[in-house]
Amino acid sequence: MMKKITLVLFILGALFVNAQDNKTVKGTSDDTNKLVLDYEYRDFNDAETNKFNEEEAYKTLPWEIIQVYNFLKEHREIVYNVQKIKLKEGGNVELTKKGYKILVKKQELELKKYDFLEKEFIKQPEIKFDNTSTMREVKFLPFFPMQVFRVLDEKEVVEINNRKYECTIVEGFVMGEKWKYWMVTETPGLIVKALNEDPTFFVRRIWLIDKY
Repeated sequence: MMKKITLVLFILGALFVNAQDNKTVKGTSDDTNKLVLDYEYRDFNDAETNKFNEEEAYKTLPWEIIQVYNFLKEHREIVYNVQKIKLKEGGNVELTKKGYKILVKKQELELKKYDFLEKEFIKQPEIKFDNTSTMREVKFLPFFPMQVFRVLDEKEVVEINNRKYECTIVEGFVMGEKWKYWMVTETPGLIVKALNEDPTFFVRRIWLIDKY
């Protein structure tokens, strides 16, 4: 059962990335020439084994599954403003608004991806878990789990919509794309900012929390 749920989360990651590309408003960006997530898979390998140590990496995440569960249970909608920047096309920007609707059935939570501009659900595998879950990939919700990752030493204060959040930063790879999450240190489950880059197509996406 555990392997099945993990596989669903990884499939979700792929679909979630591919589903981000709804076109809405176009604009321009000054940041047009280079990718800013400057790391490779090998940078996450253990120095002795030259392999990624998943067990040890998960121990560095400074929050528990139950904390993520408690936050998501109390917030039925999580909305992000998303910028998709095409770096090879002069920094052309496409704006959209995506996030999650969270359904609560007794102790079980179901996360469903939602397009808040089109006002429709986005097809994807279901994410369901309850307050007894021991599946460590849940620690990355509401975003998807990284296959390799590291927690950065420094904290960062992020200001969005005139609110300041002290964040723990995690960076790594999801389905071959580079991702970086800003998780609010005192509020596990609340990722207020995310950045991802597709080095193949030179596309950057920036997620900024709008409301929750």
